[in-house]
Amino acid sequence: APVASAGHARDARASADGGLATGSTVWDAGIVLARLAASSLSAAAPSVLLDLGSGTGHVGLTAAACAPPGAVAAVVLTDLPAVRPLLEENAEANRGAMPAGVAVRVRDMRWESPESVAAVAREVCGLRRAPPGGGPPGGV
Repeated sequence: APVASAGHARDARASADGGLATGSTVWDAGIVLARLAASSLSAAAPSVLLDLGSGTGHVGLTAAACAPPGAVAAVVLTDLPAVRPLLEENAEANRGAMPAGVAVRVRDMRWESPESVAAVAREVCGLRRAPPGGGPPGGV
């Protein structure tokens, strides 16, 4: 059974999926998407990966870990505040699998909040503008 915070379990019960706790599930499509994303990245143009509705963080973390060296500058994992504890735990548990210099950030994001979406967009744009070689600051 999936492990979720009490807040996530409450949000899941009230969600459109009828309480399936989608944020604590690794979906088959996510496995395929992570592989596709990793194979599409190139060290010639380091990327900032933005994982929307990250849930467990599987797609963003796996794509970054499996990408060619130097292909990923940062990973920004986003989901509802109630999912954040699980997402932060998984990001920390997988930090050792990240190539050197890859920043992993976990952010709250609510689709119904223009301010929330704008804050994440500003952060990603700022990371994309980070000076070559300097890289973005790390941290979850």
